Amino acid sequence: VDQAIDIWCPLTPRFVEDMPVIEQGRQRGKKAWWYVCCGPRGKTVLNFFCQYPPLRSRLLMGAATWKYQPDGFLYYRISGWRFYKKPISSGPLTAWEPYYQPGPDGDGELICPGPKGALSTVQFENLRDGIEDYEYWWLLRDRLRQAKAAGRDVGDAETLLAVPPSVLEHLTRYSEEPGDLRGLRLRLARAIEGL
Repeated sequence: VDQAIDIWCPLTPRFVEDMPVIEQGRQRGKKAWWYVCCGPRGKTVLNFFCQYPPLRSRLLMGAATWKYQPDGFLYYRISGWRFYKKPISSGPLTAWEPYYQPGPDGDGELICPGPKGALSTVQFENLRDGIEDYEYWWLLRDRLRQAKAAGRDVGDAETLLAVPPSVLEHLTRYSEEPGDLRGLRLRLARAIEGL
């Protein structure tokens, strides 16, 4: 099987559990992505479901992705648009009925059909914010490399490359306070600008 598969893609919890196996595969040139779909589920799981606080979407795509470094992210779809007969055309308290399958609300529904095209969801906007958080870490790492190569002092900026446990300790242990993540992002931004 190992010779036939170039990219492994386990669910997020399995990815974390199997980190030693993933690292062995990477040494053989394999890639390891991770994904969420109708699972994992649970009280503190990071996923895109409507019942979950939107911050979880952001943490999944930002802090968790930076911490665990998957080579990619797979999500099976962002909209079940083809199942809907008419778009959302009223306000936030709409009579629109999006249900067409059993499972968690919001699964595979990050954008919805509107009268003039796609409508974003809170989960999708937090997913975007998480990708931007990830980019802050990436930019900081890049600037640190440049500064070191130029022989400049980087101070304690390098400590910000590690996701602090106060923001995300594990996929199921993290801060639920948006201010904690905003504060970290501000510190990342200041470090980037300072380099």
